Amino acid sequence: MRVLLLCMGLAWMAGQTQAQDWLRLDELKSSSRNPFLVQGCHADLCGKEWDSNAKVLQNNYDMGPSIARSDSFDVQHYDLTLDVTAYNQQAMSGHAVIDFDVLTGGGSRVWWDFVGMAVDSVQWNGVGAVHHHWGPELHVDAPSAMEAGEAVTMDVWYSGQPNDDPNWGGVYYASDLIYNLGIGLTSIPPNFGKVWYPCFDNFVERATYTYRIKSAGGRRAHNQGHMLEETLLGGDTVLRVWALDHPIPTHLSAFAVGPYVDHDYVHEGAYGNIPVRLTSKAGDSAAMQNKFADLGFAIDALEYWWGPYAWERVGYVLTTDGALEIPTNIAYPRFMVQESNFANGDLFAHELGHHWWGDIVAPTIHNHMWLKEGPAEYSSHLFTEWKDGHEAFVDLVKDNQLFVLEQCHIQDLGFHPLSPMPDAEIYGRHTYYKGASILHNLRAYLGDEVYRSAMQTVLAERFDSHMDAADFEALLADASGVDMAPFFDAQIYQPGFSTWVVDSVQTGPDNGCYATTVFLHQKLRACDGFHENEPLDITLWDAAWDTTLVHARVGGEWDQVTFWHETP
Repeated sequence: MRVLLLCMGLAWMAGQTQAQDWLRLDELKSSSRNPFLVQGCHADLCGKEWDSNAKVLQNNYDMGPSIARSDSFDVQHYDLTLDVTAYNQQAMSGHAVIDFDVLTGGGSRVWWDFVGMAVDSVQWNGVGAVHHHWGPELHVDAPSAMEAGEAVTMDVWYSGQPNDDPNWGGVYYASDLIYNLGIGLTSIPPNFGKVWYPCFDNFVERATYTYRIKSAGGRRAHNQGHMLEETLLGGDTVLRVWALDHPIPTHLSAFAVGPYVDHDYVHEGAYGNIPVRLTSKAGDSAAMQNKFADLGFAIDALEYWWGPYAWERVGYVLTTDGALEIPTNIAYPRFMVQESNFANGDLFAHELGHHWWGDIVAPTIHNHMWLKEGPAEYSSHLFTEWKDGHEAFVDLVKDNQLFVLEQCHIQDLGFHPLSPMPDAEIYGRHTYYKGASILHNLRAYLGDEVYRSAMQTVLAERFDSHMDAADFEALLADASGVDMAPFFDAQIYQPGFSTWVVDSVQTGPDNGCYATTVFLHQKLRACDGFHENEPLDITLWDAAWDTTLVHARVGGEWDQVTFWHETP
């Protein structure tokens, strides 16, 4: 053999086939994007290579008590009345009607996440209730011991100026708009429903919503879900009522109020027609439509890879900040309409990808944030592959991988495993860009067809629910029939990277033909666990410069692969 080229097998692509016999979400229901850089260092490893003897003390915030409430209570519905007519004061008054079921009897108090605004009064099934507002928690006493199976309606009246995150997230009064972003990028925990209504503010609890929003000054609510009615209240004051019937976690509940106009059309998707709405101020509508000209490619690509779109519409609304994956009404930063179509495609495809990863199935806790951000970022890669072809896709994957290798550990102050991610870095570069890289590696590890089928099965099994990394591993193993432990141990639970290099090559006669053995050495960076069962592509050149591509599986620090061929 004249020349031998070795490359990582985590990038080979099988042909796409339109298999139609897979699990479908609708049949198996089980119930500028630049991540911020946290200042400061959470570990002794910042700026250094991984030391296998070092210990990283993460001290992550414990979401256990918040999630445990769902063992005792099941929130069914939030009916939220908001008065946002006091635009100049940047204040609002609210009335939250919360319907919930008691799952475990004997309790005498329910606590809700609620921070920043003053509680005026509380009622329990129409009767005044004792309540205590301690910091970020609102505790409400039941009039008597609760009984399992009891249905409760709780009313909370409140008012004030909503809190926001110092960096990004919260309630915004800007550019004649009033809207919220339900994630606080520099807040732990990051869930930010609690800044504008009392709720169980975590990724686990889901409920449906009604919004009754009173506004003035030419501003009207253009919300997620669908509008039920509009009432003119006199002067320039108007009340709009909206409903979202698909249950969501609290960070995804949202309102958008302003002098908006809607541009509506219908996209013919693989599983049926999908309404699309682009919402902006009138002067931005034409530019927005132009920048979203390729949105149909994104819808088609993601329905192919992730399955049927599960929401009542695809929607984007221009805001002064963003972006955030609000179901049916994605908050999208206005400055993007001044950017290229390529940049917009990258962003709107990412946010659309969340309508499967993050909106349908959420990470159980914030330290597994890559479970929604990695697939969403990879969704923008899949959009490029669908629209521009395989070569453009490969270029994008390579550019992303180069950034991951050169920059993630610098900008995120160290090498980190994807799960669990330290609190300080949950919205860092690892979560987004290494997350996308690992989703691509997973595709190669399973092969295109198995990957696509398994990912859709995971979504179906955890429809309107949540998972952590261990759940994801088990679900993929069950769906694919492949042992996922080697992949997750090497690429999810430990930091760093692996690569394979040729140590030596040996060719000689063997039973009337020739055998070539390639001796391989796996080298590690910033980790100490060798990758196992790793797919590898080896390209061979013969004396006539004809090539042969061979797929192999290798593992451990040293391995070897032997090929047989007729000519030397």
